[in-house]
Amino acid sequence: MAVVADIAATWRAPGAVFDRMIREGQGDDVVLIHAIIGGVLHFVAAAPAQARAAFLEPSVPVEARLFWSALLFILLLPILLWSFAMVVGGLGSLLGAPNLGRRLRLGLFWGFVAASPLALLMGMTAGFIGPGTQTSLTAALWGASVAWFFAKGALSP
Repeated sequence: MAVVADIAATWRAPGAVFDRMIREGQGDDVVLIHAIIGGVLHFVAAAPAQARAAFLEPSVPVEARLFWSALLFILLLPILLWSFAMVVGGLGSLLGAPNLGRRLRLGLFWGFVAASPLALLMGMTAGFIGPGTQTSLTAALWGASVAWFFAKGALSP
């Protein structure tokens, strides 16, 4: 399925999408692509907030802000998420749940991609409205959706 159709299907029935992905045998190469796609989408989502910050505080130009944002979202965040999945998988192995690694990575990275519509909304809210209740609410919704998708992916049978 196309990525956009999978994202929409994940919002409707996340367990079914994860089950299909596991049955298709998506390996770590596809999981890494999910991480990079998620990073690019979240970089694009952060651009309005970076532009607003550069307008309000011109000592750091928007180009520099976008460079560091791209470095964070496209390079560092996938590494950090992979490390988090490895730690959680190791804890799962210690607690008697072996072979969680691929399922955890798929759940975390696909949850990161599937939550990108809320990340885009959060970025627009931060860029147009600025910090405040609205931005905090969309950030909380984004975090809850990533956690929900991660849990559904990691715990799917």
